[in-house]
Amino acid sequence: MSRILFYPHLRDVLRRLPEHYKRRYLEAHASQPINYIKTSPKLVGRTIQMENLAPGEYYDVPPKVMYPPESDRCLWAGEGIVVGNAQKNEMSDIYPRAWRPKLLQHLFYSEILNRWMTIIVTDRALQLIEQCGGLDYYILSTSESELHSRLGMHLKRDMLLRLISDDFCADDSQRRNTLLKKYSKFILPREEADWIGLTLEEAVKKQVKLEHEAAKSKIRPLKLVFAEDMLDQPKSTDHKQDTIPSSKSVLSADGILSRIWHKTKPDQTPEQSG
Repeated sequence: MSRILFYPHLRDVLRRLPEHYKRRYLEAHASQPINYIKTSPKLVGRTIQMENLAPGEYYDVPPKVMYPPESDRCLWAGEGIVVGNAQKNEMSDIYPRAWRPKLLQHLFYSEILNRWMTIIVTDRALQLIEQCGGLDYYILSTSESELHSRLGMHLKRDMLLRLISDDFCADDSQRRNTLLKKYSKFILPREEADWIGLTLEEAVKKQVKLEHEAAKSKIRPLKLVFAEDMLDQPKSTDHKQDTIPSSKSVLSADGILSRIWHKTKPDQTPEQSG
């Protein structure tokens, strides 16, 4: 369970997430694990040999699979560490055991990103990459639940953003057209491709940042508002004459400088004050 659910002020942000992200998130977390065998109603509570004769022992408990943090930096193709119990023979004791996938280090080339990468993969991931004909096609065609890797989802987002970028194979138009035709069914809009591979915490941070930038863009500094108001005012000579006093009125007998020089009141003249 994500820790975001414990913060009430972030639950509203979860509702405002894009619909395509919520759909992908639910599909990735509601899918069955790989190699999962569905329950057969005929065999529930009975053995295979005694199908309908008498009740028997039948355990339909899926194995416990662990995904260590190192699996996010590799391509395990949905595999993990299976934890369970083992027994050498019927007379020996049952002891705990863990089955780990076989890991191999291989060098891969991405024709979309145009670079070589050294990635740790499992046997199953290597077989799937060979069946797809390359790393790019495997990454783009595999769902998030089967990849189960942060590295794989980051590569998928980088590939999708690279396909829709303007500078993609700008120096070789023939190669660009070939790759776009080959991966045309995986191309997504930029608004949707930018959310691929984000965790719930990263998606909430991104949504909050986008909303903050949208609200900030609507705010205009007051200096710009006042400047536009001044430019919109009518520029007439009468308005200037009414607002700006002339030099003669300032220096006249009734002016401010005249009253200060002769020390007179507004209703007196210099002769009366003398």
